[in-house]
Amino acid sequence: MSDATFTPTTRYSIIGLGGDATINGDLSAEDGAFSGSVGVGGATAEGYPLYVHGHIAQGSGSIFSFGDVVIGLGALKKGETTIIDTNRNATFVGLTANGLTYPTSDGTNGQVLTTNGSGTLSFTTVSGGGGTYSPVCRFARLTMDSNTAILDDAWRVVTSFNTRDADSSTSNALTSTLADGKFIIPSGVDLVRIKASINTSSATDQFIVKIVKNGTEDTIPTSQIDTSSTGGETGYAETGILSVSQNDYFQVYVFSGTDRTLTANNATWFEIEVLEGSMLDVTL
Repeated sequence: MSDATFTPTTRYSIIGLGGDATINGDLSAEDGAFSGSVGVGGATAEGYPLYVHGHIAQGSGSIFSFGDVVIGLGALKKGETTIIDTNRNATFVGLTANGLTYPTSDGTNGQVLTTNGSGTLSFTTVSGGGGTYSPVCRFARLTMDSNTAILDDAWRVVTSFNTRDADSSTSNALTSTLADGKFIIPSGVDLVRIKASINTSSATDQFIVKIVKNGTEDTIPTSQIDTSSTGGETGYAETGILSVSQNDYFQVYVFSGTDRTLTANNATWFEIEVLEGSMLDVTL
């Protein structure tokens, strides 16, 4: 039989059809075989356009259904688009809907459906989770350019911490501006802790170190350990956890009861540690 077009007012029973058939109404197949393609555009009052009571052996064509498909006693076998079994289950082979091509397999337990960005979907195993994450530490340390002489009986700022000894931030963000012994807070930093240690030459009388924010003394929690000996001292100070904003700055202040020299050696350093802020973000 050649290609045919049917516009029935009642359901048709087709025994054999060798060409293509376009059914504008309903199709009832009683043990018929189709080697062409069947386009189903109509619908019954029940809303089911295609009724299969026998066996439809699909050849090189395709079955296109614009409504529901009800399976009776037969089966639709090996179509390029749809395979429907007698248990009324549908398996889509190379289905494309709304421009998206869906995979032909079910994937495995726990997989998710992902896209390649070009309309093709596939099942993918979700990565991450359950692994080990080591947080990144961001800190910087300055040392003095050279020995620094100070006078007695006053708090004095140490302006010679201008040598970058370490900086684990991206592009040395924590020490990108070196001037007057300052740590200048860059963007991406919300909480910090500051520490300093200074070794001095031999001198008599007290020696104290503290940390100052924005050039104003005694506005932040900072230790002030008072040491005194007949030889050289090593003073130390650190702050509590401090909230900061971009362009805040920190310096080291010292007090000495007598003239002395601050020694540029391994016991003299100025350090900042970032505790919170986008600078610590890590992309997994």
